[in-house]
Amino acid sequence: MDLWNLNGAVHGEAESQEKPVVKEAIAKPKTVSPLPTDPEVMLEKYKLLKMEMEQKQEELRNLEDQIKGKALEHGNFAFGGVIVKVNKGRKTYDYETGGQKAPKEIVEKHTAQKIDWKKVCTEAGLDAPVLKQADRTVTIKIKED
Repeated sequence: MDLWNLNGAVHGEAESQEKPVVKEAIAKPKTVSPLPTDPEVMLEKYKLLKMEMEQKQEELRNLEDQIKGKALEHGNFAFGGVIVKVNKGRKTYDYETGGQKAPKEIVEKHTAQKIDWKKVCTEAGLDAPVLKQADRTVTIKIKED
């Protein structure tokens, strides 16, 4: 089942009742075995668990990167309690440059010790040029029941 081409499933509605094979990725954690009491054995177990955790974190980062890439191509996605959301990125406007085109009386009206260029642009009906645009971001959340 292709989760990225589900005709409507991009918003969480599956096209059929069949369950994807994503279960094991969202499976409940295994029970933890009791810690050994011998310090050398404890340290060896710690090292092994730490290496296993780092490997799993790397796998998770790679999977997240793949999911984020697909989300940037296809948009928001929700399925099986996992929510993927694309945020456009925050814009910063250069109101001073935009407000330079405003009539002098509007500029003077909004001038105290400092000119409020945003108010100048708004009142004059002028668009301020975008000064900088943050990159789009993607968040992945697991929906808590």
